[in-house]
Amino acid sequence: MKPLGLFIHGPEVVDEGEAEEALKTLKESGFVVAAALGGISGKTAVIDAGMQHVIDISKDMRPSEVVDDFLKRGLDFIVLVNHAKTEESGFVLGEGILRNFSIFIV
Repeated sequence: MKPLGLFIHGPEVVDEGEAEEALKTLKESGFVVAAALGGISGKTAVIDAGMQHVIDISKDMRPSEVVDDFLKRGLDFIVLVNHAKTEESGFVLGEGILRNFSIFIV
C-alpha cells in the first residue's frame, strides 16, 4: 500500500494527543503513514511527547514545504492535523498553506 502523508502543524495538536490519535487510527485502518511536522513551534512538543522517531522533525520546513516534500516523495494523499482555535482559523490555515504551496509549482 502506498503511504499517505500525515502533516502535523502546531504544538497543541501534539500536546492534546490528537497527533498520536491520528497516527494510531490511520495505522489501525491499514494505512502506511509518513508523518512530518510543518512549522517550527511544534518541535519541542514532538520531543516532549517522545514522538520524534514517528514524526519527522529533522527538516525545519514551512507548512507549504511539507506539502511539496510529500508530493516529491510520491505521496498523493495528505492529511493535515492542526488544533485550530476556531473552525475559521483552521480553514484560513489550510488556504494559506495551499496558496504558498502554489508558489512552488509555478
